[in-house]
Amino acid sequence: MKLLFAVFFFCLQIPSFAQTFVQSVLWPQGIDSADLVKEHFVYGLAQANNGDVLAFAEGRIQLGDDRPHHIVLKRSKNNGKDWSPSQIIVRSTNGESFTNPTPVVDKKSGSIFLFYARNFSNDSSKVYYITSRDHGSTWSSATEVTRLFDGDSLKRPFHLPGPGHGITLSNGHMLVQVWHRYSVKNPIADRKYGVSIIYSDDHGKTWKAGGYVPGVDNFSANESRIVTIGNKVMVDARLADTASFVHRVQSFSDDGGLNWSWPQYSTIEPFPSVDAGLTSLTHKGHTYVLCTRPLGPGRNDLAISYSTDGAKSWSKPKLLFKGPSNYSDIIELKDHSFLVLYGRGKPRYAAAVRFDWKWLTSDIKTDK
Repeated sequence: MKLLFAVFFFCLQIPSFAQTFVQSVLWPQGIDSADLVKEHFVYGLAQANNGDVLAFAEGRIQLGDDRPHHIVLKRSKNNGKDWSPSQIIVRSTNGESFTNPTPVVDKKSGSIFLFYARNFSNDSSKVYYITSRDHGSTWSSATEVTRLFDGDSLKRPFHLPGPGHGITLSNGHMLVQVWHRYSVKNPIADRKYGVSIIYSDDHGKTWKAGGYVPGVDNFSANESRIVTIGNKVMVDARLADTASFVHRVQSFSDDGGLNWSWPQYSTIEPFPSVDAGLTSLTHKGHTYVLCTRPLGPGRNDLAISYSTDGAKSWSKPKLLFKGPSNYSDIIELKDHSFLVLYGRGKPRYAAAVRFDWKWLTSDIKTDK
């Protein structure tokens, strides 16, 4: 009853829309002959200050996490209905494996910072960012920030931002989640997976290392999302686990990501070990959290659930796409609708779906 009342209250406070549920394909299945991209995988979303929606992905020239990848971008000027041609913004020219595009937008200046990594054989990595000051039309040269992780007490050599997107706090600080490990040549228990954040408190002029989530020897937290819940920041992380269905873990910070609580298991029902999209919004003192992920078994049937009590309890999942599906990212758009960028099929290709609260809270089925 509390969940239904909170959703009803929220719907009364936002402008009235006709019910919205719109699917589109960004990067179709098959080889992009112009750039020899075989599949698109690992996704990030951002909405620029001018309203343009930016969708980022790895453009995989060869299949495999450490094989040659570009970082590619598409733009929508109508909230995800139509998309521009694909643009390579970080090009693999000599077999480089560029991975995990993770954008964050400075709300004051409009500057967009895109973090990504270069993967060296899944053993080590370097982390970079590029900057756009014209809503994603042009991008700066790369700045390396790998030295931010020199303070890692475990001296892990592998660091990847994201996946997904970073966040901007009400005080203007920008946060980006990063996960760490030793080489995959080690057994899972010896890889010492863990999560931290990096942040900027000067609109992106400088970036600093934040706190590390504790419990490395108890949890194998890796690919993660960050959201705000009230005056706290929550990290929600995937676990490196071979079970068919696994929990995620959550950790909270009340000082902007400098210190983190001991992780606890998420209350959302276990699902296959895979990346999940997460976003939050606060309206008139109420916090809402939305989560997208495959229901399984395996990486199948992408669905969404929402929480009205700070991720303590969740609605029943509602299907977004029936069939093979994998990673996803979700953002709230300026018109208060939501956009999900997600992967389908194998080889993997990318699609998007836009919907509003009326669709999310209705009983309409979507199994196309």
